Amino acid sequence: MPYTKEERKEYNKQYRQKNKKKIKEYVKLNKEKIALNHKKYNLKNKDKRRKREWRYHGLIDSDNDNYNRIHDLWLNQKYCNACDIELTRTGKTINTQACMDHDHETGLFRHIICQKCNSQDNWKKHFC
Repeated sequence: MPYTKEERKEYNKQYRQKNKKKIKEYVKLNKEKIALNHKKYNLKNKDKRRKREWRYHGLIDSDNDNYNRIHDLWLNQKYCNACDIELTRTGKTINTQACMDHDHETGLFRHIICQKCNSQDNWKKHFC
């Protein structure tokens, strides 16, 4: 019979308490291997994490919360909808970084624009 989430959590807690020295020694001997596995996991789940962050910050798609559609737009759009500058996706906050513009009152997605247009509300000149 499979464990419930709570039972698995309790089992893991007891195991860690019982085997502290063993775990500590393993981590000490395998730091590089563990770091590599964390890096692989983060790369594999980057898109899931990005969508979860959008939901957390209140982004809503008018088409039944279809985050996959928005994510595809975010990945494939090359130019800012407002100023036509080429968008970058480095993960660093710079003027050309791609941003998800949304209405902060309703949470509805509006555009994919550059950081500069998003922070200065320059997009209003083009869309309002």
